[in-house]
Amino acid sequence: MMPVCRNCGNEWPWKDTQRLSIRRDRGAVCQFCGEKQFQSRKSMRKVSLFHLLPSLVLPFALVMDVSIVSGLALLFTAEAVFLSAFPWMVELTNQEEPIW
Repeated sequence: MMPVCRNCGNEWPWKDTQRLSIRRDRGAVCQFCGEKQFQSRKSMRKVSLFHLLPSLVLPFALVMDVSIVSGLALLFTAEAVFLSAFPWMVELTNQEEPIW
C-alpha cells in the first residue's frame, strides 16, 4: 500500500513517494493539500535496515567466490529491488521525527 497523507488522507503516487528516497531534506509537500509530510520514525528505521541488504551482497559474493562482475550485477539488482520497493515501505507523518 502506498503512503497516505496524514493531513488530507490522499494516497501518494508511486513517483512522488520515490522522490523521498533521493531528497536531501526529509520532508516533501503533498501534491493534494500542499502540506509538508515527513517519513515516520518507524518507516525510516524499516527503510534503513532494508537498505543494508544491498550493501551486504558484494561482501557475501566475495566470500562465496563469485566473480566481481557477477557480484556487482547482484549489487545493482539488489539496489534496484530496494529502490522499487521503497514507496511501499514509507509511512508519512505531519511532524519531523528523529530516526533513533
